[in-house]
Amino acid sequence: MWRLALRSPLREETFKILREASDPYEKFKEIAKAAVAKNEKLAEPWESLRVLILPKPSEERELMRGRGAELCSQYLKNENYKRALFYAAFALEEAFGVYRPALKEVVEGLREVVEKREVGEGPFKRVVYMADLGRLAQLAEKEEVAFESALSALR
Repeated sequence: MWRLALRSPLREETFKILREASDPYEKFKEIAKAAVAKNEKLAEPWESLRVLILPKPSEERELMRGRGAELCSQYLKNENYKRALFYAAFALEEAFGVYRPALKEVVEGLREVVEKREVGEGPFKRVVYMADLGRLAQLAEKEEVAFESALSALR
C-alpha cells in the first residue's frame, strides 16, 4: 500500500500512510528507501525530510559543505536526532492538516468580503475597495478557532 505514495506523491496520502503505521518513523524510512531505490522524489515536506534522514551520498556531500558541516555530521550519525526531526515534522504536518481547510475557506471568504467599485466620473474615476467588516470579523473568528485547533493538535 505504501507504494501508492511513491507513484502518486501526494502530501496527504503519504501522511495518511505514515499516520496509520504502528511506527511512523520506520514506515517513513521504508518509503524513503524505496524512493531512493527507484530514483523518485516524495512529496514535500517528505522529500526534504528524506534528504536529512536518509541522504544519498551526493546529497550527504552537499549537506556537509558550508558552516553547518560540523552540526550536520553529528546529526547524520545520531538516530535519535533523526527520529526527533521526523516526529517534529510529523506533528507540524498534523497541525497543518487541521488548519489548511479552514485557512482555504477564509481565503475564499476574503474574496467575497471585499468588493471592488469604480467611483467618480470622467478623469476623476478611480477604483476603491469596500469591505464588509461584519463578514470580515466572522472570518477572523473562524480562522482563530482553526488556529486553536491546530495548536491543540500540536499539544
